[in-house]
Amino acid sequence: MTMKKIYIVLLVIMLTAIAGASFAAPQFLYNFSKQKVGSYPKGWRSWPFQGSKVRKIYHVKEENGQKFINAFDDQDISQQIFLNFIWPIKEKPMLSWSWRATTLPEGGNESNDQMNDSACGLYIVVGKYSGH
Repeated sequence: MTMKKIYIVLLVIMLTAIAGASFAAPQFLYNFSKQKVGSYPKGWRSWPFQGSKVRKIYHVKEENGQKFINAFDDQDISQQIFLNFIWPIKEKPMLSWSWRATTLPEGGNESNDQMNDSACGLYIVVGKYSGH
């Protein structure tokens, strides 16, 4: 299945951590407020040799005073971006974020390889990563 027009809004406005059950003040991992609208989000990476592709998909957008990553892929480029960061998982075992997909792929079905066409996904990897 090829991806037609897919509008994805990934609201990674804030990733917050709450230390145990104490409900400590949020600690922001990434803040888009200083990012230029329309630009590729600074510090976010792609897989090797995919930089020109992801720059066609992901841009900083703003709605109601909130800046976030917006993804639009109508060319079936289907590339991931990621943010590498160090987090004290034992001291702060919770992360929080918000996101939304404004249009989902027509007929998409994650359990069928022929129709596996997600609008967006979020992966959290904990542990040592030494990739490029």
